Amino acid sequence: MAEREDVKELLKELLVDREERIKRLIKKAKGIIGIERSTGEPIILVPRSKLTDREMIALYILGAYFSYELGLRDSPSVSRSELSSKLGLKPTVISARTSELKREKVIKSNKRGEYDIIVTGIENILDSVTDKVGG
Repeated sequence: MAEREDVKELLKELLVDREERIKRLIKKAKGIIGIERSTGEPIILVPRSKLTDREMIALYILGAYFSYELGLRDSPSVSRSELSSKLGLKPTVISARTSELKREKVIKSNKRGEYDIIVTGIENILDSVTDKVGG
């Protein structure tokens, strides 16, 4: 019985909470994403030429999530039309790239045409962008 308790204590080291994950994301996102203080609009700080459309979309949706958490946005969700207008991408490109991001478990659809970030799925994108821009 004591051995089981020892294992249980060791396993507790694997426990993480939402706040830890968010702190890790914020640290990784600094210098990549900003939030416009007055409007809550996500701003991608990395030059467009260094990012793929897929990365731009994921980063924008992550920025919307951060803005929502700050109380600057009513919803963490982002529509296709918002992505298209804010990122300057055609709706067909948005559809194709969001399908890829959903398959990769980076984003999820909550309603037709609205997307939310999956906190556990975005880290690879942030790491990839950081590697590209030398962060």
